[in-house]
Amino acid sequence: EQTEQPQQESTSASSEDTSSSEASSGSSVEVNDHLKQIAQRESGGDITAINPSSGAAGKYQFLQSTWDSVAPAEYVGQSPASAPESVQDAAAVELYNTAGASQWVTA
Repeated sequence: EQTEQPQQESTSASSEDTSSSEASSGSSVEVNDHLKQIAQRESGGDITAINPSSGAAGKYQFLQSTWDSVAPAEYVGQSPASAPESVQDAAAVELYNTAGASQWVTA
C-alpha cells in the first residue's frame, strides 16, 4: 500500500531511527510517520483531494477553518487543495504539534 515512497531493504537500526524524519515524496518538510499514515487514510496522499460532503480538502483533508488557522498568510482563504504539498505538510505538522492527532478522525 505504500507505493508512493520506496522502502529501503535495510535492517540497520539507523535506518529505523531516521524513518520518522524523512520528507514526503513531493515535499522538503519532515513529516512524522503518524502524519504519513493520516495522509494515506484521509486522501491516499492526494494533495488535490476534496471531500464533496464536508468540503475538507488536500492531502490531510483540512476543513477551511482549520486550514486558515495554520496556513501561511498567502494561503489563508484558499482551498488547502490548491496549496503545494510542502505547504500542506508544514501546516499539518504545525497542527499536529500544537493540537495533536485528535484533529483527524482517522488518527
